[in-house]
Amino acid sequence: MKKISIIVFVVFSLTCCSKVKEIDLNLSKVNSETVFRLDTINTSDWNTLCIVKPYSQVDSIKYDIPESVLRKLKNEVMIEQFCSLLFFKDGQLINYSFVHRYNVADFLELGGVDNCPIYSSTQEYKLTDKRVVIEFEK
Repeated sequence: MKKISIIVFVVFSLTCCSKVKEIDLNLSKVNSETVFRLDTINTSDWNTLCIVKPYSQVDSIKYDIPESVLRKLKNEVMIEQFCSLLFFKDGQLINYSFVHRYNVADFLELGGVDNCPIYSSTQEYKLTDKRVVIEFEK
């Protein structure tokens, strides 16, 4: 039984890590001045995005986040170079990614002064020439 638990944990960890890296890789392929949706970047089944900005109070997030992810998130918010993307389906965390603001895409401008703005999976964004993500308005 112990071996089965270890195997399940390892498989889950590897799957989760590969999904996290997949989001960064897909975001890095988005060209500047392009309109995009995150549901094409993260192909997991999700309906709500929470963007956690640097130095945010993660305890105020009103969604269910596993303790192991919450610990990682608390460490990441202390690093200015990252914004964290949390993907939820009906309030349950499905996937997450720590996105490098200067190399991949900078989500800091979204949501104004709100430290953890919430968006729908159908929200459209535009990536500027400086790789800053803004809300796309038609």
